[in-house]
Amino acid sequence: MTDRVFILVDEPELAPGSPVQWLLYRGDALLAADQTALSDLVVELDQHGSDYQLAVIVAAELSLLASVEIPSSNASQIEKALPFTVEELLAEDVENVHIAIGPLADDESNRVHTAILSHSLLVNWLDQLYSAGLSPEKLYIDALCVPWSINTVSLLIDQQRILVRSNEYSGMAMQFADYPLLLKSILSELRSDSDNLVPLIKIFTTEEPHPQINELLDFCQQQLADHEVQQLAYESSTFEVLAAEGDRYIEEGGGLNILQGGYAVKQAGDSSWMQWGMAASVAAIGVLVYSLFSYAGGWYFESKADGLDGEAIALYKELFPNERRVVSPKKQMQNHIALKGGGGGAGSHFLQLLNDTASQFASEDDSNKLLIEQLRFESDNGELLVQIQGPSIESLDKLKQQLEQSGLSADINSASEQDDYVVARLEVRRI
Repeated sequence: MTDRVFILVDEPELAPGSPVQWLLYRGDALLAADQTALSDLVVELDQHGSDYQLAVIVAAELSLLASVEIPSSNASQIEKALPFTVEELLAEDVENVHIAIGPLADDESNRVHTAILSHSLLVNWLDQLYSAGLSPEKLYIDALCVPWSINTVSLLIDQQRILVRSNEYSGMAMQFADYPLLLKSILSELRSDSDNLVPLIKIFTTEEPHPQINELLDFCQQQLADHEVQQLAYESSTFEVLAAEGDRYIEEGGGLNILQGGYAVKQAGDSSWMQWGMAASVAAIGVLVYSLFSYAGGWYFESKADGLDGEAIALYKELFPNERRVVSPKKQMQNHIALKGGGGGAGSHFLQLLNDTASQFASEDDSNKLLIEQLRFESDNGELLVQIQGPSIESLDKLKQQLEQSGLSADINSASEQDDYVVARLEVRRI
């Protein structure tokens, strides 16, 4: 039986020396639990056996859970529309975040449930985990691991914070001091979405002390008297409750695993099945044609494929030398540049235009040094927009002339002098 390991991440960055809480289950039994430095965790786990599946549970404060409406049931169309739909909810550029999608609804509600995390957070976590010899298969948000049922608002008290789950894919974390206002707002919104049904309030406590539980119960009785309130106590830690509930929910086909798209983990079983299928095909051809020729041909093409895979990984590491984990060069490359072009499409046009423009920057001498502050490609009109900083208007004009001499069209807009330098926006396109 494969063991299950859970790691709790409640900080925006991991480092080799970061203390990490972990749980090890064998079947339904908790085999071990402790807090260990990340760099020592594999050694600690290997004392109990090396065959385990790893899941990570992260704090809800580090993510955004949002449900949006997209009038389509086509997964591909939803994936393309999501960045534009959630953009207004974000405090940063949509290109800088990973959008994970929950299972699509069977009804006609057109609601798409998402969990949104910064790429920088995910890259740091996964890079540190892989460097420590750990390969997570699942990543959950802790608020979505709180026990929940229909028409219920579940509260799980975790020291000075409260994890709130109000729907299958809706949840948040709040500081204990903020619950009076936020809880009323959540209940009011839930009632308006459910034809004014009065939600049940379930308050979960764990083995950790909860000195403020009576204050919360008094508030519910006095300020939320029309809601039935139930208190349930677990004889285990908050982390154990989250691990058990989140894992059960995912195994039943629900839940939201953040590791999808470019972050999806290839299952070892899938690879071995493909290899077995290829071997069986080669054997069948060998029987029909000539076994020696077939084996030789199979070896040749397999080595060619391995060589191409190796070249792709080598190229990716050359372009992104600081990234240690290379699972799928193609997917990770798309993640970095957010382009799927190829051949004569937008992607190749962008790369060629960028290369031609960059060559002119490289030709500048130190006295005329230019600094690129922002870079954006407009695929609709094929323009490369560059915000640059230079020592003078003359230096920018010189760059413009060099670009035009190389066969490009260049316009300088919005030039402004600031202290001892000039900032301008340069529009570059092919003639």
